Amino acid sequence: MRPKMLFPQNMAELSVSLAQMTEYSRIIAGGTDIIPAMHDGRIHPDLLVDISNIYETTEIRELDDSVLVGASVCFSILAESQLINNHFPAVAKAASCIGSKQIRNRGTIGGNIANASPAGDMLPPLLALDTDLFVFNKNKKLTTRKVQDILERGLITGEVITAVRIPLQPDNRYNCFSKLGSRNAVSISKLNIAINASYSHKDGLVTDPVIYIGAIGKVPLRASCAENTLNNNPLSAEALLRFAEALSKDVSNAIPARKSLPYKKEAVKGLADDIMLQFSKLTE
Repeated sequence: MRPKMLFPQNMAELSVSLAQMTEYSRIIAGGTDIIPAMHDGRIHPDLLVDISNIYETTEIRELDDSVLVGASVCFSILAESQLINNHFPAVAKAASCIGSKQIRNRGTIGGNIANASPAGDMLPPLLALDTDLFVFNKNKKLTTRKVQDILERGLITGEVITAVRIPLQPDNRYNCFSKLGSRNAVSISKLNIAINASYSHKDGLVTDPVIYIGAIGKVPLRASCAENTLNNNPLSAEALLRFAEALSKDVSNAIPARKSLPYKKEAVKGLADDIMLQFSKLTE
């Protein structure tokens, strides 16, 4: 039996729709995760609430201290946005790497966060950038929550992510993203990495790095060993070699018994080279 569908046109109508949801209901925008799950019989929703017609979920705009991205914004729009490319190249790059062109034209940033796939490419850069989420509920209450909180606790029935707020970074802070997939055209991540760090052109040192590795566990891994190794170091060949080894150690500590460990602890070294090459170019 096909589920009932609601198409709220504004936030007031959205609250009414959310009030009708049960534990079996789902929010839908792009549908790239939900529709296949329904076809495969993995979920049987009684109600689908489509948020893609609500203006607040479709805009990208710059605020005084951040950039606001609607939850229904698709990956191709994110990847092409000059505003996103200028301020958050890690987000733009991650969006450009997701799935096929068809998936990028339909899949949304809100869905990628809410569904919390272990291979979700958007998650490491958003975590590295300390992103806030606007969560709206059936009682018309709008709250802010961190991405990490959604990954750990999820959303409850009658809640929906309506927008993503990414803080603007200082001029001396740079972010980038790299991904290793199984193939180029429709690539599900085997490993990805995002970094957000400061760089001093005066003394040539990287400081206060925030690094997340994705597709390694249920949620992205904060690469603390790599962060400590890179912090207060130059972009020298020797420092980058230590950085790659530290990333490999982070992977080994995270999945010591996983069959994929031998592959991933070496593969992450290649990602280390690529992401630091990107970082070096950004700081030129």
